[in-house]
Amino acid sequence: MSQLTIKSLGLLVLLAFSLSCTDDDSEDQADPIAIGDFHEGGIVFYIDSSGEQGLVVALTDQSFEAPWGCPPIVVQGADATQLGAGAQNTVDINSSCSAVGIAASLCADLQLNGFDDWFLPSQDELNELYIMADAIEQSIIDNGGNAFDDTEYWTSSKQTSNTVFAQNFNGGSQLSFPEDQLKNVRAIRAF
Repeated sequence: MSQLTIKSLGLLVLLAFSLSCTDDDSEDQADPIAIGDFHEGGIVFYIDSSGEQGLVVALTDQSFEAPWGCPPIVVQGADATQLGAGAQNTVDINSSCSAVGIAASLCADLQLNGFDDWFLPSQDELNELYIMADAIEQSIIDNGGNAFDDTEYWTSSKQTSNTVFAQNFNGGSQLSFPEDQLKNVRAIRAF
């Protein structure tokens, strides 16, 4: 073999090696986050369009019989319903009502799986959780949690000064109830 042929073969080997070591190598990349994954303290039920941010739900209910507020005190704020509003609604509720054992304080005081930034979901956040419940319930159970009850869960979203939206996990309806009624509570957090 001539030196030119040997050099050509050496360049081809070097080129093939460098192409196989690019940053696009799938072995070096983490798997994308998916609905139903255990991630950052809970089970993923929503992922935004970036694929890197979303919402997780706690593995168990925080209460089966919690009031939402503390009448006759009127909670200021807590009337946003959209995705992303639950954290601020929870702050609003707890700023107006310092009663122990209300839905918002149960979520805000929760320390679970290394995280302490849990909150009561907004109306749209809880509806998204309801929509995804069948897809994530087995993952919740597989990770030591409990399935959702076929009953109403409090949202953090007020409808009027003394009524609040709740999501029925038996059929999906969203109705409003007086804030002193007792409903289930399941915390969520953002990642």
